[in-house]
Amino acid sequence: MKRGAYKTWREDPSKPIPKSTYYQLKKARNTAASKQSSCVPGQLGNTCTPSTVEDKVAAKATSTLPNTSMMFESRQADMCIEMDLPKSRHYCRDEDDPCATEDTPVDDDWFSEIRESVDMSKPLYPGAKISLAESVVLLMEHSLTYNTTYESLGNVINILRLHLPDGVHVQHLKSLYFLKKAFNMGGDNLVITHHTCERCLRLFEDKEEFCGNELCKHPRYKGNSQKDWDKKRPRSYFIELDVGKQLQELFDEPEFFDLMQHRFRSPSDSGQNNRDIYDGKLYKRWMENGFLQHQFNCSFLWHFDGARVFKSSGAEIWPLQSVINELPPNVRFSRKYTVLFGLWFGTRKPCMSSFMKPLCKTINSLYTEGVPVRPPVGYIGIARPICRAVLLAGTMDLLAMCLTKGLTQFNGECGCGQCEQPGNVVKKGKGHVRIYRSTPIAASSAMRSKERMLAQASEAIKTNKVINGVRTYSMVNEIVYADVGVDIVIDWLHGVCLGEFGKLTKYWFADKYKSEPFYIGNHQRELDRRHLGYKPPDTITRTPRSVIDERKHYKASESRAFLLFFGYDELQGILPNDYYVHYCMLASAVYILLQVDTTEEQILLAGDLLYQYHALLEQYYEPGACTMNAHNTGRHLVETVKLAGPLWTTSTFSFESNCGAYVRLIHGTQNVPLQIVSSVRAMQRMKKWAHIVSNEDVIKHLKGRNSKQIQSNWTWLFPRCYQVGPCVPMRKVSVELLQALELYISGISKLKLQVWRFHKIFLQHQFVFSAESGRVHKRISYVVDYASESNPDVKAVAAIQYYVTVKVVDQGHWYHLAVVQDLVGGGPHPFDSVPTQVWKDHMVNRELLGRHIRPVQLQQRRFLKAIPIEWIKQKLVYLESQKNRGMVIPFPNLWEHD
Repeated sequence: MKRGAYKTWREDPSKPIPKSTYYQLKKARNTAASKQSSCVPGQLGNTCTPSTVEDKVAAKATSTLPNTSMMFESRQADMCIEMDLPKSRHYCRDEDDPCATEDTPVDDDWFSEIRESVDMSKPLYPGAKISLAESVVLLMEHSLTYNTTYESLGNVINILRLHLPDGVHVQHLKSLYFLKKAFNMGGDNLVITHHTCERCLRLFEDKEEFCGNELCKHPRYKGNSQKDWDKKRPRSYFIELDVGKQLQELFDEPEFFDLMQHRFRSPSDSGQNNRDIYDGKLYKRWMENGFLQHQFNCSFLWHFDGARVFKSSGAEIWPLQSVINELPPNVRFSRKYTVLFGLWFGTRKPCMSSFMKPLCKTINSLYTEGVPVRPPVGYIGIARPICRAVLLAGTMDLLAMCLTKGLTQFNGECGCGQCEQPGNVVKKGKGHVRIYRSTPIAASSAMRSKERMLAQASEAIKTNKVINGVRTYSMVNEIVYADVGVDIVIDWLHGVCLGEFGKLTKYWFADKYKSEPFYIGNHQRELDRRHLGYKPPDTITRTPRSVIDERKHYKASESRAFLLFFGYDELQGILPNDYYVHYCMLASAVYILLQVDTTEEQILLAGDLLYQYHALLEQYYEPGACTMNAHNTGRHLVETVKLAGPLWTTSTFSFESNCGAYVRLIHGTQNVPLQIVSSVRAMQRMKKWAHIVSNEDVIKHLKGRNSKQIQSNWTWLFPRCYQVGPCVPMRKVSVELLQALELYISGISKLKLQVWRFHKIFLQHQFVFSAESGRVHKRISYVVDYASESNPDVKAVAAIQYYVTVKVVDQGHWYHLAVVQDLVGGGPHPFDSVPTQVWKDHMVNRELLGRHIRPVQLQQRRFLKAIPIEWIKQKLVYLESQKNRGMVIPFPNLWEHD
């Protein structure tokens, strides 16, 4: 198709200026007004004169634009709102975007006037069920829930606009740009962009245009022409998010302050048991000096790790995220309350001196000055309360720990982040590996501390050598109160689940170990028969997969389930006795350290078991098995519990899940950090919009997105318990049910009753099913333990058959009951398969080691009894080894999710 005449607007003033040309001229006019002589990038030392093509265009724009702009705005006023929609999330029109194109129309003042002139509470159109604000919330909620691209959301907007009548309040439906502005998704002053040198990763100062490194001198911005240079698009950058404003937004929520007081209500401050992070040495130190005694102050558990973004390149994101320790465990690790400090993106590992420099200033400011927050209802005080915060502890894998602490690689000499043990190099296969043999604590190397690491870093920089593993200065030392040697603790997800357990399965099943006594790959059929036959409760999200075929693809949660639950029964009689006992040492010790309530004696027992486990690795397998993960597990895992509480308090499962969620927010290859941050901020902003939603149907729709939000088919029974699903009236009460009710309510069979039957409840943050729930076939989520009110210390195990609500018509009393069949104790313990002498040879008390494992069996005759639902304590993992016979294992905690 032949195009029309070119630049006709120059000759004929009555013809409009094309939109793109108009904004280019507008930009050129602004450039000409404020331009100073500058150097063309890419040619160091050369100068350029102001008589460039851009200057001539600017001069033309200065004289031409006033005569045509009014005409353009008058004739194209309606057309201006039909700008091209962005085709993917990476296209950003925010003025804070350092990579946005300058010809993108951004008129925030104009839009603010529109938004202020429109009542967001008005109906979308006369007679509409929803308001303008609710329309914005629903559209953005749909986009965030299904992680749609901007192109898809733009198409939805166009379709909705076509369905609506003329003359309605659809400013937010004009284009995607206006929807984002209505939601305030763009132009977020919470985001701070820091530019780094693309070549040496040095952090640029405010007015630097070239790297200050004398050996580098790399340009700051993209492009080799003045036009590209003026766009000021950085070649490399990372993002910082204002933590103070995120805290202020959290305090704006009415329930947040009350949740923060959990530390004062927790029973952890009494006695010697280890229940939460509040019982660790790190938290007690801040409580004793009074800082965390203040009801508005808080502490962070922070995490730093990388996640691969694209399959075709090595680009990674490295978010620095944290959780607030003062929140209750059931919400502490939720994405809603996760605070994002910053985000690094690139094909190279982060330069910590550049990345942490601005973050440390922010962290120090939070400690010394704090931020003013909204006072709670009933607050007595003249001034606004101040929230101050500290970084209590960090948790990360070995690679990130070495980067953060300024250490040599973890497989190098003195590569341990906790102590200065040098290790030994031994031959393994065709190469060599550094191992860390077990040593008595009295003969162990010195522990790392801030003072020692500062002195070693100073010497390392002067001599250009690695001193006891320290190769450079750690920027964490810039935090005035931090001790980089102690405050970063061991991460058990990578160290045990993926590290030690993955190593053991490799020894057991790898073909190259066929001649070794520990090889059990020849029992594949029996192992898979046992493993695939297990039916874990729904708390374990992944159903069992083949150990032989799929073990290389196991997620950390699958390794955790095998280690803590399946392995005891699955490996008995197959793994040789010595190796089975060795495995049980690791599994039982980790189980103890993960429990919600652990005594000092149990912690000491776990420490002894892990020490013996580490000491026997070289004897049972090979010297190369004594890796850094084995060293950390045997030497430092218990110390982590003493410093920061049970292992679940510093678990990285939720952080790793967040990293995966951040990767799924990416829909393009450009401006990756801004794609992630804009979506995260939109999710956080949804909380602010929630309070303006008044339509019951909209509220019902929004709550229905979260399976654990109270929904329309839920019925309140008593505090923290809901009936889920339909409740069917029973026309005739069976004799079996009457007998079960009689055991709890004496004489009830002689009274007039109304009985309703249901199959599912939501109790204490988890679903509890029944055996008659027809939709559950691959899971057993109805085996529980319970205890009566009169004897709470004695717990019984039962399988719930169904639930009933009973109304005694004559008395007007209501009862909510679970009809259960008891699982009585009996059957062999899995440890019975190992001769007693083997346990004695390992100096292990098998009663202490396996007391959390309980063999059970169903009664020969079906005998039902009714118990109050309030008696139910928790779901159990039931592993059936034979028909109607197996064992149950309680979850060590309910807060560490996949």
